[in-house]
Amino acid sequence: MLPTAMKTHLSVALLSVQFLICVGSWQPVTAQVSNTPATEHDSVLTTEHVVNKLVQKSLERAHALTAYRGTRIYRVEHHGFSGAKSAEMTVDVEYRFPGTKEFRVRSETGSRLLIERVFYKLLQSEKEALTEENQARVALNNDNYRFTLAGYENIQTGPCYVLFVEP
Repeated sequence: MLPTAMKTHLSVALLSVQFLICVGSWQPVTAQVSNTPATEHDSVLTTEHVVNKLVQKSLERAHALTAYRGTRIYRVEHHGFSGAKSAEMTVDVEYRFPGTKEFRVRSETGSRLLIERVFYKLLQSEKEALTEENQARVALNNDNYRFTLAGYENIQTGPCYVLFVEP
């Protein structure tokens, strides 16, 4: 069973992959438009090339993100055998490259059980996910994932590749 931090980071990475595949393959147009249509064979990149570009863009994006600040509002409702419980927490977050994330709890209301066992665990897991070891285990690359080309479509903004990604 994977640790919670790893599951969270893995889920985020996998959800981001679909978006990154299309965005990462966009190229600015600088040449004149040709009246001769490109053949499917000439314009489709190999899976390896698409994945290499995806990995490269992911690394560039991670290094370009030097810092951010934000406010998060976490809410949870639990309806179980013992009845209904809910909680809410407002948290300020500050990230600094390469791996520092600080949280400041502004407010917390509701079930102490949910606050301590859900929200505080979530914040702790997010900090743990920033360790170099965890980052290496979930990095978007060929060591951690198997990529298979599932489809290709030439859309208005450029080529779009659909990949199956398996951890």
